[in-house]
Amino acid sequence: MPRSAHSKFPLSEVSDILDPHPVRDPGYHVTDLIWVAGQMAKGKPVEREPFKENNLMSWGRIWEAAVRPWTEDYCSKFGLETEFEIKQEKDGVLANLDGSRRFPGSPTFAVIEMKATTIRDPDPTKHWERDHQARSYCYIENTTLAWFLMLHGTSRPPDLQPYLYQVEYEQWELNETWEMVLRMRDYMESR
Repeated sequence: MPRSAHSKFPLSEVSDILDPHPVRDPGYHVTDLIWVAGQMAKGKPVEREPFKENNLMSWGRIWEAAVRPWTEDYCSKFGLETEFEIKQEKDGVLANLDGSRRFPGSPTFAVIEMKATTIRDPDPTKHWERDHQARSYCYIENTTLAWFLMLHGTSRPPDLQPYLYQVEYEQWELNETWEMVLRMRDYMESR
């Protein structure tokens, strides 16, 4: 009779090998300020627990590392260059973009966001924080186009489906979102 033993190991160790966690610069980050705005809109406290990566976050980093080569290859078919892991700063707010695509020698054509999710509808425009994060990144990069490379996991039936969403925003949506980000920055500075 076969014997079996098992033990758990942290998925974060795998993601750290494939996609080392970047050191986060101190300051106000787009993602944190959008989270604060969401908490305030729900009437919830804006105090955040210390960051602890869970397995879904680790899987998201594994997804990012795995889909970058495909993204680069796909973009090259259209004469586009890609850049990944972009750090930006605008108006005292920091942003860590997953990537961007552009024609050689031209400004950013689209920002790239990569997410792994198990929420019912993977459409990023239906998820407030994801949508506003991308809007902020588009504002910073001076483009209205975002590409979302989503890995959607379902339990019934058990499956993983990759999706590429191309979202075109209106400039007023980007301006409105950036004004909100700046209000959240000012709010956090005043505390």
